[in-house]
Amino acid sequence: MKVLIVDSTTEGQAQCAERIAEVRDVHLGGCQIDIRLADTKNYRSKISDCDLLILGPELGESAAAVATHVRSSIPHVQILMFVSEAAYAANSFQLAISAGIKRVLSENSSQLDVLQELVAIQSALCKSGRLKSAKIIVVKSVKGGAGATSVAAALAEISSDHGTNVLLWDLDTETRDLSRALSGDLALGQAFEKWLEAPHSIDREQLKRALCPIAENAHLLPPPSSPYTGIRFSFDPEGTQVALRILEVARNSYDLVIIDAGKFSGPTFSTLARQADRVLFVVGDCPLGASALDAYFQFYPTLIDDPRKVSFLTTSPHFSPESLRSGLPSLQAFPESSWMLPLLAYDEEASRWAGNRSTLYSMGNELTQLTLVKIARAVGALPANIISSTEDSGLHTRMVASKPYGLGFLHPFRFASQFMATRSYSRPKLASRRERGRGFGEQSSQKPISLLPESLIVERQNESTERHQPNQAGESGSSSENQQDENLSRLSFH
Repeated sequence: MKVLIVDSTTEGQAQCAERIAEVRDVHLGGCQIDIRLADTKNYRSKISDCDLLILGPELGESAAAVATHVRSSIPHVQILMFVSEAAYAANSFQLAISAGIKRVLSENSSQLDVLQELVAIQSALCKSGRLKSAKIIVVKSVKGGAGATSVAAALAEISSDHGTNVLLWDLDTETRDLSRALSGDLALGQAFEKWLEAPHSIDREQLKRALCPIAENAHLLPPPSSPYTGIRFSFDPEGTQVALRILEVARNSYDLVIIDAGKFSGPTFSTLARQADRVLFVVGDCPLGASALDAYFQFYPTLIDDPRKVSFLTTSPHFSPESLRSGLPSLQAFPESSWMLPLLAYDEEASRWAGNRSTLYSMGNELTQLTLVKIARAVGALPANIISSTEDSGLHTRMVASKPYGLGFLHPFRFASQFMATRSYSRPKLASRRERGRGFGEQSSQKPISLLPESLIVERQNESTERHQPNQAGESGSSSENQQDENLSRLSFH
């Protein structure tokens, strides 16, 4: 926010500037306020690109003339005026209000009064589009393995590819999946220890030092580095203050903030969910995950302040939006708009994105990329007036949508506990890694993290091969057991 202070004397200008700077540094550390000084002779050359005009107490009767000129020439500028105690007591400021001045304060007004006016003016400028205010998107799953982390990373890459400044915030205080998958520096999470002791000390520079660059215009904020700090951040009042302060700084520094909440819960998450512009719940292929969603909203009935900002995304063909909405009582209160997202089908090759400095979007096939772009546009991660190169390719017009993708995700083995992902289909990619240039996360200074050691991969392959070997001796005796497992694998929620 650009502020121009006009007063008759240099001393008066300095006093007003000192007062505004003090309020900014103490209470508005996340807001960048650029202060300029001028007198009645040169203010006209400095007012053109300003957002707020502050008139000093020494202007006297000339303040009304300055306000009238500015209001007539630059209508969008907000005007605030300080007057002396005598003038304030004599109600002489009424004349200034008629000249278009938003508010008149006494020169001895408290910091709280000044803060309230600055916050109100900042809010009005954000609503009018004069100031940047980042959109906040929270991606949440009530049960692990649904794909919330994959979706959050993909949305960030799509937005980053289209020139949006993105902050990707990892809230997984236990496993730190997003930070590990994008090769983030986990040591940066130590900043939370200091922030919990002094939440109001968080400013633009402190937040910048805690971020890990993952693309040209995308940064990652890792979670707290220790379990104890993570618990404090989740449940202590100071943790809520830290989260609000980070959002305050990020709103004025980025175009989009995507929060990977995963299974993160507690008072801090409740606050973030209320602050968010959109909350995206990802539902996986497990029947317990679907029923857990119902139990979650029964336990937290007031978690979401506005049901219209909630969207549900399914990653399994077993659970259609219609079946979830009709079968889960607690979800019937959400409007039709919450159920409009397309199914995000399983993509076997793209599922290996973690640790490869890419995301589900860059490694996905044609169907995956098109679906993710539609999701990004629906939740606001991709502006409506921007046409994605994925959509512009024209390939989506030649897609045959008559056959469902990803059927048979649950493959029955000898025991029900041995279910594993077996969806396997291949479609040409819309954009290869070479065509897209540097991958998402390649600006990170950290080396790619090996999330699956070779020994574990070989071991799992051997184990999978053994499971597929036919059991000649017991094949006839286990037919009923296999049939039971096969029926269980087709479970769907009604």
